[in-house]
Amino acid sequence: MNFILNLIFLANVGQLLAEVFLNRAVYFFSLFVLLGLNLSFAQSPIELQLQRHVVTQELKDGEQIETLTQALELEPGALIEESLFAKNVSDAALNRVGLVVPVPEGTMYIAGSAAPITVAKTQALPEFSTDGETFALPPLMTTVVSEDGTETRVEVLPEAYTHVRWVIPEFEAQAEVTVRFRAEVR
Repeated sequence: MNFILNLIFLANVGQLLAEVFLNRAVYFFSLFVLLGLNLSFAQSPIELQLQRHVVTQELKDGEQIETLTQALELEPGALIEESLFAKNVSDAALNRVGLVVPVPEGTMYIAGSAAPITVAKTQALPEFSTDGETFALPPLMTTVVSEDGTETRVEVLPEAYTHVRWVIPEFEAQAEVTVRFRAEVR
């Protein structure tokens, strides 16, 4: 069978990592898969679409109105929204499906913009990483070593997050979910 992953997105192809946990095995869909190349593997059980939009806000009749437009060119200070649509296209439930979306290079994550999602009455909280490998719920902590060798635990600011992940405990057959977060262009 052929493995085809249809992925629609606007920029930074190489930055998207979709991590799917299936029966304790982890499959990383790397750049060649993201480009939609035909590979000789079993058909992917998950369909993914990544989209990037510019968020504009304006005050109209005393109300804050947001508009999402296709992100063709990004200026410093622009607010963008990354959204990843995932659908289980198989006929069976999948366990521990992890959806990982990198914070685009040249941007900084906006604190609180990644919301929990609910799939089949189960909530998945967003987890964050500064290296794309180790994820945790906020606040993320790191150890700083001073010149005299003293170690101090300090909180990592959300602007330093590089990846956002949601792990869906059980992704039912034909279920769909969209995860999203916002970032500011540096």
